[in-house]
Amino acid sequence: MKRLLLISDSHGMREQFEEICTLHPEAYKIIFLGDGAAEFEKIKADHPEWPLIGVRGNNDFGSQLPYDNIVVVDSWRIFITHGHYYGVRAGVNGLTNEALERGCNAAFFGHTHNQFNGKENGVIAVNPGAVFTYPMSKYAMVDILDDGKMVVNLTELKNGRPNESRLASFFKSF
Repeated sequence: MKRLLLISDSHGMREQFEEICTLHPEAYKIIFLGDGAAEFEKIKADHPEWPLIGVRGNNDFGSQLPYDNIVVVDSWRIFITHGHYYGVRAGVNGLTNEALERGCNAAFFGHTHNQFNGKENGVIAVNPGAVFTYPMSKYAMVDILDDGKMVVNLTELKNGRPNESRLASFFKSF
């Protein structure tokens, strides 16, 4: 199993961002989905041992991070983006169409500050929610199982401890 830790929209809340990363040393990759590039860069510099990859968001002025990227984990090609260029506030159709055009079977995004876990156009779409959300920081753990299944856990950080809020399994259908 390979665990992907998804974090988005920290908006200056470095302490919460770092705490979530510290709680999950098992993470195969830590994927940051924008709006907090400054703290992402500082954390990456302070913890070169952490497997961090990130994209910039609509509030990451001056960031050199890309707007989107593709992460490959086993049989999964995952499109990562903040989402603002793909109209995610109105739904995930634009995002999943872009993922399909890029040959991806999953898409991870931020921007809306709301957790999301669904499937559209044959593409798994996941939004971990926002780290800065009061009173609970939200994030996601995505497990790629040895049999190729993807399991998504939308999670909250309550009193310094993860609180799994929802669980859904998806099977690769490509």
